[in-house]
Amino acid sequence: MNVLRLMGAGVMVCVLAVGIRADDTKDNPKLVVGKWKVAKASPGTFPIGAVIDLNKDDKVKVTAKRDDKEVIHEGTYKVDGAKIIITVKVEGEEQKHILTITKISDTEMVTDHGGGGTIEFKKEK
Repeated sequence: MNVLRLMGAGVMVCVLAVGIRADDTKDNPKLVVGKWKVAKASPGTFPIGAVIDLNKDDKVKVTAKRDDKEVIHEGTYKVDGAKIIITVKVEGEEQKHILTITKISDTEMVTDHGGGGTIEFKKEK
């Protein structure tokens, strides 16, 4: 009988933990809107200083410097729980980047890049 109670308690803890995690992501679509500047990034992700502008209409504009020239890529994004799925055209080809939010507030965001590595953003005013 004690084993059944223990198993039941374990199941309840798991259900509650999943419910709490789901609530953590419900504000992500609102929190991600704005201009985010890359403050720190793992190699092979986004260049430091790049700006990702995520607007209310699910449009994205990525601005970065490459070889002392400003490069702009435009496309769309969608927020799915803790994931930001960004789709842009680069030299005529569609590229998809999946960023998983590990921390977000009104002023900063930390993500794991789908290709590996971490990116830290600061929100621009």
